[in-house]
Amino acid sequence: MHTLPEQPPGESPMKVLLYLEQRIDDEKTSEQMLNNENKALIEFAEDIVKKYSGSLCVMMSGDEQKKTYLREALARGCDEAILLQTDAVETENGISRGIAENIRNRYHLVLFGYRMLDGTTGYLAAQVAELLDLPYINMADSFEIIPDGVKIRRKEAHRMQEVRCFLPCVLAVGNRKNDGRPLTVMNIMQACDKEIQIIKIDHSGSAAPSPFAAVESETLAYRKRKQEIYQTMALDEDEKESVISLEESVGHILQTMLENGMEIRRENIF
Repeated sequence: MHTLPEQPPGESPMKVLLYLEQRIDDEKTSEQMLNNENKALIEFAEDIVKKYSGSLCVMMSGDEQKKTYLREALARGCDEAILLQTDAVETENGISRGIAENIRNRYHLVLFGYRMLDGTTGYLAAQVAELLDLPYINMADSFEIIPDGVKIRRKEAHRMQEVRCFLPCVLAVGNRKNDGRPLTVMNIMQACDKEIQIIKIDHSGSAAPSPFAAVESETLAYRKRKQEIYQTMALDEDEKESVISLEESVGHILQTMLENGMEIRRENIF
């Protein structure tokens, strides 16, 4: 079991890292601009940074072409940009280790999107959290700092679930899409003047651990349930079929349940 890291001092400015992965998977997505999922992620992260007076760093992995997307992210409000440069085939293990090694002990909050290199499975965020020994929460819908840690709300089926943990932590944000806030000429000009930090990573290192490595397999014993069939039709003295009353049917079912050790309380009977 991992020990949760201590929450950073309240006086220190909130530092947020946002990892983006550009996916060109539909006709509406441009190869020169961030897709709507990434625009929504930037807005989500930017709202957190504005609320808690922090700074936002955006990170992507790949070749020099990713600089175009990083420039747009800077224009949309990110303060810094990092490119994990690699010419090798991007894999979950290599990228997750490269991310973890370059952000360790530097950020209070690390954000990932709904769809990364691994599709919608969320393995990338979980692997980074495992490497950094940080708490991980997926499908996050909102973020709030409270006196004893942070409160994250996420959608669970048809209801909202509230999860609490400590900072620093790793979040995978729930599926979001929008066109993003409009860009201004001033923001674009300022983004062109900002420097993009380039870090070369090597995939030849050891693979990142699986987030399910601690799960032990077990054999489940098959238990065959006893089946009882109760007829709702009976033969009278003239050997004609007649319907058994509802009260008699329910009584037989309750009696069978009692004989099999089930407790029945009166308020459960209608």
